[in-house]
Amino acid sequence: MSPSPASRHARPLRVLYVEDAVGFRQEMVELHLATEEVTEVSTVRAAMIALTATSSVEFDLALLDYELPDGTGADVIAELRRHSPRVLIVGVSADRLFNERLAAAGADRTMEKRTLRRLPDLLEKLGMGTRG
Repeated sequence: MSPSPASRHARPLRVLYVEDAVGFRQEMVELHLATEEVTEVSTVRAAMIALTATSSVEFDLALLDYELPDGTGADVIAELRRHSPRVLIVGVSADRLFNERLAAAGADRTMEKRTLRRLPDLLEKLGMGTRG
């Protein structure tokens, strides 16, 4: 039996954010991930770098873009699950079809990039935030 989302962590979150659009990635980190709930945000722009990161850190949350310079976010999901079995994986793409592919590959949730500003609400709903 797997733990509930609220019991997945008893410490601030470790987040892996895989996004090749540097400006978008920086904006999302500054606006939505730079919180007291998040201890560490590892940002990477490519699938192979993400796979390397997963071998040394057990992440609580992974945000995965679909289109990456050297593959797809779907390529990262199985390896990420192997190294961080309890990780919550959120597929993030501007394209609905790509989000469907991320879900089919095993993402727990998907979000359109334009709605990523609602990420704190999603984390709160899943018991991964500490607001109010």
